[in-house]
Amino acid sequence: MVDDGASIHKGVNVGGAESWSGATAKSSPFQTTGFVVDSDAAYKTAYAKAEAWVEKHPDKKVAFSLGSAARFPAPTWFIVWGDTKSGYAVYVNATTGTVIGK
Repeated sequence: MVDDGASIHKGVNVGGAESWSGATAKSSPFQTTGFVVDSDAAYKTAYAKAEAWVEKHPDKKVAFSLGSAARFPAPTWFIVWGDTKSGYAVYVNATTGTVIGK
């Protein structure tokens, strides 16, 4: 996580707790063995797709999320610069490392 470009924090950023009532089409559990592509590799793949946009918007922060949903065949990295409304987002398959949506 990058904070205002001034300092870099290593590790996980703990947000607010979310309730869990079991698997749904939007969210389902997965084994950590279900993905082999780490965040650095996913970022490189996503950045290659988003490079032109990111260069035009250098002030936008990047955020990562790893999850599993019924609409994707495997666990997926969601990488977004800015926000989902006015930013640039890329989905990267966490098993194959390929872009599966933007």
